[in-house]
Amino acid sequence: MKGHCDVCRRYLLVCCCSHHIIPVLIAIHGCSIFLSGVFPKGGAPRILSYGCATGEELFSLESYLQDAAFVGIDINPRNISMCNGELVKRGKQSLMQFRCAGSPIDEDTESYDAILCLAVLRHSALDANIPDSCSDFIDFANVDQLVTELSRCIKPGGYLAIWHSHFRFADMSAAVQFTPVLSYERQGRPARPYYGRDNRRLDCGGYCDAVFRKQN
Repeated sequence: MKGHCDVCRRYLLVCCCSHHIIPVLIAIHGCSIFLSGVFPKGGAPRILSYGCATGEELFSLESYLQDAAFVGIDINPRNISMCNGELVKRGKQSLMQFRCAGSPIDEDTESYDAILCLAVLRHSALDANIPDSCSDFIDFANVDQLVTELSRCIKPGGYLAIWHSHFRFADMSAAVQFTPVLSYERQGRPARPYYGRDNRRLDCGGYCDAVFRKQN
C-alpha cells in the first residue's frame, strides 16, 4: 500500500498548483490511485460516489478497480440521465448503477467499502468572496449531518474521501470514528477558506487530510 500512496502524493505535489477544475480532477485520480492500492484484485469492493455529477469519478475509478461494484447518487435528475446514457454507450449496466437522491438516508448501514464525496461540501461564492460566515450559502450543521449519514454507510475498515471542501473533516461529529490515511500537499495556490462548527471562517493555513479509514 505504501508504494501506491507515495505515487499518489507525488502526483498531487506536481498538480495542486492549478485552478478550480484541476483540483477536482486531482481528487478523482488521486482517490483512484489510492483505492486501487488498498483493495486487492478480485476483492469486489462496493463503492459509492455521493454527488456523482455526470459520473466522471466512477467511470475513472472503474479503470483502476474493474472488479468493484459502483453506485452513484446525485440530486440532479439531468446528471443521472447523462450517467445512465453513458452506461448504455459503454454497455456497463450490470457493473454500475446511478440513481437520483439528495442524501444517503436510503442506503444500508455499513454497506460500502468506500465512499467518495469530492467537490460537494463547498460553495463557489466562498472562494470568490471569502466571507466571514458561510451561513448564507451552506450551513455547517447540515454538512455535519450529511457526513454522519455517509459515515453510517461505510463498513468498519472502509474509506471515506472528502476532497475539495470548505469544511474540515476533523471538525465533524463522525471524525472520532476515523483515522486520516492520505493527505496532499498544496503548492503554488492559496489555501481555500475553511469554516468551523459556528459557520465562522477559520484562521488556518489549510487542511490537507483527504482520505480517512473507519476504525474496526
